[in-house]
Amino acid sequence: MIRLSVTVMTASFDTERRLSVENLIREIHPETIKNLTIDFQIISDWWKSGPWPTAKRCWEHGVRIDGTHHMILQDDITVCDDFLLGVHEVIRACPDSPISLYANRKICEQAKEQDARWVRIPDGIWGPAVIMPTDHIPLFLSWEAQHIKPSFKHDDSRLAMWCVKTGNKVMCPQPSLVQHKAAQKSLLGQSHPSKVARWFERQTPLSRDWKSGAVLDAPNGLSKGYYDYYIER
Repeated sequence: MIRLSVTVMTASFDTERRLSVENLIREIHPETIKNLTIDFQIISDWWKSGPWPTAKRCWEHGVRIDGTHHMILQDDITVCDDFLLGVHEVIRACPDSPISLYANRKICEQAKEQDARWVRIPDGIWGPAVIMPTDHIPLFLSWEAQHIKPSFKHDDSRLAMWCVKTGNKVMCPQPSLVQHKAAQKSLLGQSHPSKVARWFERQTPLSRDWKSGAVLDAPNGLSKGYYDYYIER
């Protein structure tokens, strides 16, 4: 039985991001949140601590909850219809893997052409929506503390490096279940219109067969520059 906990990490100092969280909760639906999660929390960054300190608090909260899986959502996304029901379906299909509900690699276009259900990517972690089996989280946090310099500001790339180094290939459902709304207004100064899901559909994901659909494999595409912040031990 899936026991899903959720945290939404938000840059609370920004008015638009605060409003975006309210919109996200309306999209997901409060009654659905109550029925399909065991815990749902907003983790706020009022002090501009940055994405990693906020994400770390989200993961640490997930460890404290007696769940099977923990999901982190960012505050600048929109979601498909029947979102949490869809999340449960993709977890049932890949219960032991990290899952990224958003992907923007070119292989997603191939998946759309072939109507493939998944792309499997060694470093396929992007921040908008990530799911981890809860028992993976302490392993990641321990690894991160030993191998990543504190000055590295990114949250999702830490997790991507862990996946690459430990062989945990990331499963990305196709189409993506979330879309990145604020691609042209990054609070880290990384705005770019291409930072959107290559294949996102608003309609319900419940009509798709997540357990037996085709899986496409992609190579590792993690930026080599990130390894300037990696410590070999």
